[in-house]
Amino acid sequence: MELNIAILQPFFARPRTPLLVRELARRSNFSHTTARKYVLQYVKEGIITMKKSTTYPVYFANLDSARFRTIKLYFTLDLIQTSGLLSFLEHAYSYAP
Repeated sequence: MELNIAILQPFFARPRTPLLVRELARRSNFSHTTARKYVLQYVKEGIITMKKSTTYPVYFANLDSARFRTIKLYFTLDLIQTSGLLSFLEHAYSYAP
């Protein structure tokens, strides 16, 4: 299974917000078909859920999925590490690992 974090980032930021495939494609700089391929894969794996709306299906983060929560946790930890927050706090509180 190939995991593409760029498609999942909007779900990490606002998990309860409904998103269309076109919006996900625009936010992640992918084509519509590539974004749709990943979204359908994640629906099969239970990472996100699909709800049929009037014209187009909308997608939500599956907050009940342990897999979604794990991926979000690792994404958030990586974001904190790469932001420099940890090194700032270590320097501010004179902590030497």
